[in-house]
Amino acid sequence: MFAAVVDVLVKGGPVMIPLGFVSVLAVAISLERLWYFARLRDHADHLMDQLRLLVHEGRLLEAMQLIRRANGPTAAVLAEGLAAWDRPLDEVRARVERVGQEEVAKMEARMAWLDAIVTGAPMLGLLGTVTGIIRSFRILAAMEGVEPSGLSSGIAEALITTAAGLIIAVPVLFIYVYLSGVIDRRVSALNRTAAEFLQLVSEARGRS
Repeated sequence: MFAAVVDVLVKGGPVMIPLGFVSVLAVAISLERLWYFARLRDHADHLMDQLRLLVHEGRLLEAMQLIRRANGPTAAVLAEGLAAWDRPLDEVRARVERVGQEEVAKMEARMAWLDAIVTGAPMLGLLGTVTGIIRSFRILAAMEGVEPSGLSSGIAEALITTAAGLIIAVPVLFIYVYLSGVIDRRVSALNRTAAEFLQLVSEARGRS
């Protein structure tokens, strides 16, 4: 089995080297991102409900302790907002938005690489196709005394690299779409929580 795989890789020509590197990179990034979101527990609605109750009862110290025990993007945004509770509302908003942007950047980390792999892997496969066809034409041009196996090697190079590029790109595309959906939902929840927190700050100051 291993020998057969190596034989296919060799027949694919030199373009199989960058394709192999791209495949390893795609697997590494995909697993890292899937693991990141799998262990990211961010119960935004539940956390915000608890925080609202504590703030309405004037138990700000307990609210801060609650947020510090939590983790995830929502907790980070709320912690920054509570830390700036006594500051002007514009400053609170600015600090919440800054931390929100930092958390979104963490969620979107390395997604651009997956996008590039989806586009680049088929292009590398196409490059291997072109070089394989060029090799085939060169063999055809010097056909006298050349065995058919020489021609078939160039055709094999053309087909193998195309297949390899698609084999890499297609699953990465599905992973990219899935992760993009997860990020969109979490960013939407984060924006909603930030707006609710700023409204809570405004209401608390209105009562005081």
